[in-house]
Amino acid sequence: MKFDIFHLNDLRLVRSPSWSIFTALTLGIAGLILYGPILQAGFWTDDFVFVELAARRTFADYFAFYFDPRNLDLQWYRPMQGIQWWIEYQLLGTDATGYHIVNLIFHLLNCFLLSMLITQFTRDQVSGLVSALLFLSLPLISVAVHWPGVADVLMTLFYLTTLLFWVRYLKEGRRWIYALALIAFICTLLTKEMGATLIAVLFLADRLLVRKPASIRELVKRYLPLTLIMIFYAAIEYLISIRGVYVGQVAYRPSERVWANAWQYIQGLVVPWNLGEPWNQLAFFLFVVVILFLIVIKRQPTVIFLVAAGLIAVLPVLPFPYALNRYLYLPILATMTLFGLGFAIVRARIPTLLGRTLWLGVAVLFLIWNGMSVNEGAVNFANFIRDTRLQFRPIFQKHPAISSDTLFYFIDPPFPTPTISSMMFVRYGANAYAYGTDRGNVAGLRNHDAAYIYYRDDNQVWQEISVTNNLATRASTAIPARFTGGIQLDAYELAADTIKRNQTLGLIVYWRTVEPIAVNYTLFVHLVNAHGQVVAGLDSQPHQGNAPTSSWRVNYPLADGIVVPIDATVLPGSYSIELGWYNVDTGQRLSLVDEMGQPLDDKILIKPIQISE
Repeated sequence: MKFDIFHLNDLRLVRSPSWSIFTALTLGIAGLILYGPILQAGFWTDDFVFVELAARRTFADYFAFYFDPRNLDLQWYRPMQGIQWWIEYQLLGTDATGYHIVNLIFHLLNCFLLSMLITQFTRDQVSGLVSALLFLSLPLISVAVHWPGVADVLMTLFYLTTLLFWVRYLKEGRRWIYALALIAFICTLLTKEMGATLIAVLFLADRLLVRKPASIRELVKRYLPLTLIMIFYAAIEYLISIRGVYVGQVAYRPSERVWANAWQYIQGLVVPWNLGEPWNQLAFFLFVVVILFLIVIKRQPTVIFLVAAGLIAVLPVLPFPYALNRYLYLPILATMTLFGLGFAIVRARIPTLLGRTLWLGVAVLFLIWNGMSVNEGAVNFANFIRDTRLQFRPIFQKHPAISSDTLFYFIDPPFPTPTISSMMFVRYGANAYAYGTDRGNVAGLRNHDAAYIYYRDDNQVWQEISVTNNLATRASTAIPARFTGGIQLDAYELAADTIKRNQTLGLIVYWRTVEPIAVNYTLFVHLVNAHGQVVAGLDSQPHQGNAPTSSWRVNYPLADGIVVPIDATVLPGSYSIELGWYNVDTGQRLSLVDEMGQPLDDKILIKPIQISE
């Protein structure tokens, strides 16, 4: 076997149908063994949302939702992911197993394309298969395969397809191959934002791998369509970024953590295993030394291309204020390719068949060790998903079925209520909805045939408060009502105005601030009798102290859930709810004021509240 990376000048197209079939079967069997435990895990978080979107909307509305960048509800522009989930829902319904299988198939296809790519580099099919198995069994990025709602796997499939078409076009010059590369390029962009790095990688592949001479005119003609597509795509992304709440607050906002994130990602790219210290640092140092030798001393274009491709692919996620390993799914392919080249070099320089067999055996043992970690991770992730759903079991047990339009309202939900709403949709069907205090807008508890408020007790078990249809209570002042300090009560919703002793009073209040607040005020909600005596209540900052008033955004609505236990010491009779604010440092209450700013009272009264046996 003759192979020398220092004299690799281009890519040769290696075709072997029988070996391709063997590679596909090997990857498929290994994938089922490694990821089998996750197939029965069910949906998790965003998965539920994607299913509900595909189920509740008409065909026209659904595609307008994903493709129209003017849609105010869009947080990301990922139409291809929307198409994926629509097709899957039509074929699979709410069967989560099928969605996991599809995501695993995408991962296997990426592994297969990686094996093809490395085979083109090395002309060594064994190295291609070993590298593909290494990527298949890499624990670092396995969560992207565990979670169908992640777009990285599908985006990478389009990314690699584009690259392979592009290299073939550069070698053969056929227009139909160029057209296929353009289509795959567009699909990559429309799947996830990281795909925007592809145009730079295509240019590097042109200049560093294929390296066919080309005039300026030829280069302009070759890259003009790609550039125009990128300009149009950039305009769409700009529209999304200036409106999207999530994008503006969490994602693409530069911060001082960019360099810290970059260091985390580079460490993950170089050493994608947790070897422990000091082995992680030693492996990182050796890898960097070898790469610098190949780039600076040997000036090896293949290595330059792979290093640049990996670093470029990770650029879009650097501004994120956190680092998630699944974001390395695409960039880590460059590292896997470098490992594949290294494996091929060593294998080519071993003179005997026995030596090459032993070297392959070492690689197989490493793959088995790698795969055991992935399999264990799949089991743990599946258990985690099940445990996440188990917290809602008391609700499902109390309501095995619903027969009408039902709203489940959650106080301080464990994750975004659109996710819980979609979970309820999968469990109960189209008659179920969910909302919660993580959404500031008025829920409209009585706009549904049935509604329930849920809060977690001291044991973190969901407790239920039923919402009655009719209320006879009134507030002592017109709503919206404003307090000094800039706090305004926009609305409130009371679960019931008649409560039995040993039950719970449930109240949802909707606040906003009309000006910045410097002080963290305390909210009081008291149940008082006719003599003004407090018989039950609570004093707390909003969201159990997790949303202090100094953190409120001006004119941004905030919902807060109040639950007040009514114990047996509260006598039957008529009561009022006192609602207001005070400064805990001074004890001074905020004044309720009229439209002219004149003080009216230091509280809002909601009455009558009837306590019964």
